[in-house]
Amino acid sequence: RKQQKEFKKYSKQLQAEKQKQKGAQKKKVKELANQYRGKTPDALATLGSSGMNKKRERATNNEAKFRQSAKRQAKDKKYGSGYVKGSKKNSAKSSADMSDFSTKKNKTAFPGMKAKIKKRPGKSRRMNRRSG
Repeated sequence: RKQQKEFKKYSKQLQAEKQKQKGAQKKKVKELANQYRGKTPDALATLGSSGMNKKRERATNNEAKFRQSAKRQAKDKKYGSGYVKGSKKNSAKSSADMSDFSTKKNKTAFPGMKAKIKKRPGKSRRMNRRSG
């Protein structure tokens, strides 16, 4: 039991030390970032092996993970990618375009709206025919 207590104390001390080191490292990186703020990426490369470079490496690894497969690229090329939204919206130019408009087309009935031929008359007509 005493050993457990001692071990717990020791691990707390280690944790506190690590947190202090992390804080110091963070402070150092912030100072360097403030020094190089607004400068070119080449100047930022002089930061050395600080946390900034590690983050950049991690980002490039993530990009490599989520790179599109050849199959997905081929489908996007053929059909267009599904996430583009603005392609179907009407613009002023597209709504003012009258090149496809035809009065003849508009006067003809649409295929689904053709008059249906009634094969059997309604009940009232049948009754009238029977009595008359």
